Amino acid sequence: MRRVFITGASSGIGQALAIKLAQKGSTVGLAARRKHRLEEVAAKVEQAGGRIAISLNILGIFLHFVSDAQKYYTLKYKEGLITEGFFERCRNTNYLGEILIYSSFALLAQHWLPFLILGSFISMIFIPNMLKKDQSLSRYPEFADYKRHSGLLFPLLFVSKTTNSQQTRTAG
Repeated sequence: MRRVFITGASSGIGQALAIKLAQKGSTVGLAARRKHRLEEVAAKVEQAGGRIAISLNILGIFLHFVSDAQKYYTLKYKEGLITEGFFERCRNTNYLGEILIYSSFALLAQHWLPFLILGSFISMIFIPNMLKKDQSLSRYPEFADYKRHSGLLFPLLFVSKTTNSQQTRTAG
């Protein structure tokens, strides 16, 4: 089984090649500048027998860049802790996006070594950086409550979002 990564896959020869190789059983990775066109090609490749790596890559790119954009524009106009949007339930959505991107490449390789390298990178670089970030954010008074209802890397979806002041008002 062949593994192929195609740039310029949103149209023309790149698109045709991606679909044809997927039909022949190859694992296909796609890259292009036009996201909406790339998603259309990814759907065609998946129908033709493509792998989950394409979807994982697109989701990772989306999470990584949109959460970074949210962080940039929010901090540009308001100082402090970001507790809404992508950061409402997950404190490191941008890292999650990066990990999904790298995981998609490891899936394309279909070998244990890229997963080992990625796991090492996550444990030696990403997690220590996330913990340093948490330590830095702990200077904000609302961080303890935010930390209780948000995950370090993965979103906490089923945790109630009550603050200490709301609990005090209900009790009194």
